Amino acid sequence: MMMMMMMMMMMMMMMMMMLMMMISCVTIERK
Repeated sequence: MMMMMMMMMMMMMMMMMMLMMMISCVTIERK
């Protein structure tokens, strides 16, 4: 159970990081 929770947390963190990077790239390109 703990392993599953840890994996889910890691996946969520990765998704959030990817989203942030994409947003930052878009904002920089617009400027």
